[in-house]
Amino acid sequence: ALEGYKGCLMTYGPAGSGKTHTMLGEIAYDDDGAVTITDYGIHLQAARQLFTVIDQRKQRYQDSVAFSIVEVSNERLADLLAGTEIGESQGRVETARKSSRSRDGSSQGASGASQSDQTMKLEIKTNRDGETMVHGLLSVQVTKFEDVLSAWQQGLQKRKERLEDNGIDVEDHESN
Repeated sequence: ALEGYKGCLMTYGPAGSGKTHTMLGEIAYDDDGAVTITDYGIHLQAARQLFTVIDQRKQRYQDSVAFSIVEVSNERLADLLAGTEIGESQGRVETARKSSRSRDGSSQGASGASQSDQTMKLEIKTNRDGETMVHGLLSVQVTKFEDVLSAWQQGLQKRKERLEDNGIDVEDHESN
């Protein structure tokens, strides 16, 4: 990642097999819906290490990190940053044309993504450079580990709300 390559961490397996725990760690939801993550999993440990190295080399390099979270469940893609505070304020939509646009269609430098369009259809595509990407997925710039942790917490909170709106208990969803 620090040499200019894109990275992807993903898990695959049946419901209840520990994918979320392996990637993130121990997740707890309080009565207000707030999310706490402890005992960090591989993704958060890698992010913490990445920002430690970035901090150590900041005198020689100017690093930039963009971050997206997509969930694939029942052959459907879900943008876990859509509708979050960080997604609304900093989100840029990935497009196959390799240009960054906010969800409202304005060009880079716009204020961010529109929550009213958080259900934008996500599609796996190949861009003009031959890279596989998710068209319509929000990407946010992160400058420190705490940004990544906060984005995950916000994304998991929105995911919980989405599941509950469909009559699904998040803990049942993760254990089945």
